Amino acid sequence: MPDIPDTSASLAPLLLVDQAYAAMVHGAHYLHDLFDRGSETQPGRFIYSSQYPSGHINKGYNLLRHSGTTWSMLLVARELLNHPDYNDFAHVLINDADSALRWIATCFYPMPSWKLNQPLHSYGVSTKERIKTGGNGLTLLALAERLALPADTALRDQLVTYCLGLADGLMIQRRPNGDFWHKIHNDGTPVEEFESDYYTGEIIFGLLHWAFTFSKELSDQTLSPALFEIAQTHTAHLVTEVFSLLEELAQRSYKVTVQPHWMMYAVSYAITRFPDHSSNILRNYLLDIVTHVCEHSEIYFSRDESTPTACRSEGLLAAYPAFHHLPATQEKILQRVQLNIEKQLTYCKEDGAIVRGGHSNEVRIDYIQHNITSFLAYWKIQNTL
Repeated sequence: MPDIPDTSASLAPLLLVDQAYAAMVHGAHYLHDLFDRGSETQPGRFIYSSQYPSGHINKGYNLLRHSGTTWSMLLVARELLNHPDYNDFAHVLINDADSALRWIATCFYPMPSWKLNQPLHSYGVSTKERIKTGGNGLTLLALAERLALPADTALRDQLVTYCLGLADGLMIQRRPNGDFWHKIHNDGTPVEEFESDYYTGEIIFGLLHWAFTFSKELSDQTLSPALFEIAQTHTAHLVTEVFSLLEELAQRSYKVTVQPHWMMYAVSYAITRFPDHSSNILRNYLLDIVTHVCEHSEIYFSRDESTPTACRSEGLLAAYPAFHHLPATQEKILQRVQLNIEKQLTYCKEDGAIVRGGHSNEVRIDYIQHNITSFLAYWKIQNTL
């Protein structure tokens, strides 16, 4: 692996890109090590949280962050498959992700159906007798990302069956106000008092990534024909419903001041992957969030923690392609992200660990997830300029 250069000084853009790429590779290696060590005692799971540099393992586990981290490993793997020096490691990451997804499948719980009929089933991902729908969205995101990578017909059929079940289970969780319930009991009753700033973005991004991946990557030649027909009909209904919901949320400036990175992912994905469905309402909504992040960076930057900054970098970089018609907005995004990335690199250790920051040396899988994902996105955009 390449060494990560010193990050103590302000860096020229080209050097910053090199640093970001190296930190991404190192971080992915560290995630692989956490997965290897965690799976020794609980197959399919990471060491979720530990102290740096002692390695002391902290208690607790979070399935939602497990799913998001699995998605980030697959994103990195897809990139590294194109790099001769890292091709073998890309396959290691894919194998890790497959094991991580198999573990998630052991947490599936039956849900009421939206559009599916027997023999297919709707699912939720349940822990402690409750289902966090944001976690379902990120699980769907990871499963759809896996579909975009090499797989045999049996694995594709299994992945599509899971995607259909999770997507169907999510669509039944619409609230009367147009949003989703964010937490439900296993018996289907919602936890009405619980609301997350991020779950709706996670859900919509997962649903759209599944629908787009199905339409782009799969055909009746790569899937069982009967399953293909069911998925084709289901995703068509899903896209129509999701865009209707997304426009409702955009019209009421949903969570703009929270600076929701998952919603930036979702809206930009909607605009760039489904141009026939997108509208100025969505573009203006995305611009409002981007503007708030850029003009109120003190909200996160002053916290001196790696992940709040990384999340804003992710969201801004995800939004970047949606503003090809607004070069001044794209330039504003890159200027803000460069400052973010410089800061993020100061939390990266030579062995690939990424610590929380502030007064904490905790390493947690989602700290690595958000940082390496933003490093990858920054590298990819800089290489298109």
